[in-house]
Amino acid sequence: MSVITAFKSAWAGLLAGCLHTLTGPDHLAALTPLTVGPSRAQNALMGALWGLGHNTGQILFGCIFIALRDKLPLNLEVIGQFGQGIVGLTLIIIGAIGFWESMGGHSHSHSHSHSHSHSHSHGSDVPAKRDSSFISWTYITGTIHGLQPDSLFLLLPALALPRVEAISFLATFFIGTIIAMGTYTYCIGAGTAALEKNNPKFVSYIARGSSAVALAFGVLFVISAVFGLDLIF
Repeated sequence: MSVITAFKSAWAGLLAGCLHTLTGPDHLAALTPLTVGPSRAQNALMGALWGLGHNTGQILFGCIFIALRDKLPLNLEVIGQFGQGIVGLTLIIIGAIGFWESMGGHSHSHSHSHSHSHSHSHGSDVPAKRDSSFISWTYITGTIHGLQPDSLFLLLPALALPRVEAISFLATFFIGTIIAMGTYTYCIGAGTAALEKNNPKFVSYIARGSSAVALAFGVLFVISAVFGLDLIF
C-alpha cells in the first residue's frame, strides 16, 4: 500500500510541478528571454537550469521558514510583499540581460572579415554560444526568484504527508518544474528558429520583445510591492 501511495504522490508532484511552471505569468516572463539562443538544446538547458535555481530558492526559503517560524514573529503578508519585490527585481535583471545579449553584448572571438566564408555566421544579433556569466546569472536569478512565500504553499502537501510520500511528492515536483521549464524554452526556441528562416532578424525581435515583457512584469511587481498593491495573478 505504501508503494501505491508513494507512486500516487509522485504523480501528483510531477503534475503540480509542471502546472506550477505553466500557470505562473512571472515564470513565463522570466523564461521567454532564455528561449532565444544559438540552439534548441541550449535553450532547453537554460530553461532547466533556471528551473533548478528556482527549486533551490524554494528549498532555501522553506528551510529558513521552518527553522525560524517559532523564533521570530514572521508576518506572511510582509514577507509576501517583500518576495513580490524580489521577483520583480529578478525579472528586471533577466530582461536587462536579454536586451544586452540581443544587442550583441557578447563579444565574438572569431573573425567575420569574409562575410560569406563562415558557415556559422548569423543574421541575428544573438550570440552563437552562451558564456559562463550568462549561465551563472541564469541560475542565480532562478534561485532568487524562488525565494518567495509561494514556496510555502507548494511545500504544504509534503509537510502533511508521511515521510516516503512527502519525499516522492517533492522529488517529482522539482523534476516536473525542471522538465516543464526546459520544454517550454525548447518549444518556443524551436518556433522562433523556424520563423527565422523567413526573416533572419526575427530572433532579435523576439529577444528584445520578450526582454521588454520581462522588464514590464518586473517593474509591475516592484511597484506593487512598494505600494502594497495586490496583483490579479
